[in-house]
Amino acid sequence: MKFLFAQPAKKRFSWELKTAIKSLVDLGVKAEDIVLLFAQEDDTVIEEFQDYDVHVYLDERYDKSYIPSIKPFLWWKYLEENIERENETYVYLDSDTVVLDLSAFELRPTKSRWYCSNTVGYLGYRYIQSVTNAEKVFEIMTDAIKVPIEWIESIEKQSGGAQWVVKNPKAGYWHDVYVNSIVLYKAIEPLDTSLQKWTAEMWAQLWTMYHYGIDPKVSNKLDFAWSTDNTLGNEKIIHNAGVTEGMKLFFKGKYEEIPPLKDLEQNSGKVSDLYVNFVKKANYEEK
Repeated sequence: MKFLFAQPAKKRFSWELKTAIKSLVDLGVKAEDIVLLFAQEDDTVIEEFQDYDVHVYLDERYDKSYIPSIKPFLWWKYLEENIERENETYVYLDSDTVVLDLSAFELRPTKSRWYCSNTVGYLGYRYIQSVTNAEKVFEIMTDAIKVPIEWIESIEKQSGGAQWVVKNPKAGYWHDVYVNSIVLYKAIEPLDTSLQKWTAEMWAQLWTMYHYGIDPKVSNKLDFAWSTDNTLGNEKIIHNAGVTEGMKLFFKGKYEEIPPLKDLEQNSGKVSDLYVNFVKKANYEEK
């Protein structure tokens, strides 16, 4: 099993990746099983991760206006480069996560069934039906990716995303996710709607599975705690998301170009405090 991250080689991803990787290594994951896909940008970032399985690609997307499309683009390039890589099982993680227990990934995906975190609340059919101008929005979305409405309704409770465990991913699938994410975003971006448009890439990844005969399966093992949550609960993954600048919590948007301060302290009582401790441990404690 490989643990894969895909992102541009920007400074923010340096400290984020160090944090995520440290959590994995501390749990016993070997360096050679951590796959880092980078879009070439800042070579100093790439140089920091030479202990891992690093792959760097030129950003040759036909349209770069929708930033998240870089992730499926990098997947496509990685698998296309060596078809043998399609024979592997991958844990696909965002860089702004930390893993607390590897048992989260003790799942048995097949080439036709992939496991994912529960994101039904913001990807599912009922969510789309709840937004403003829902009928028009849904029609445009399904037309963009050519997915039957009945199929989307049928996977309502399996409309997952975020963290994935996938087996035998195909280069063609990721190429289509990359293209579909751009097509979908451009289709919904001008619409007057309360739909969370920025997650177009997540819908593209989920809905493109239809064309490849893959069923999504939400697993509670992959449930994650948001940084804004009051308690960790039984979750084995922390996702440093949901924080906005005015919340008085660790806000990653402040550290796009510079790393968080070494003396960073936070005692908010939120899950964010745990993430801050991981940031400090990964970036500033002696190796």
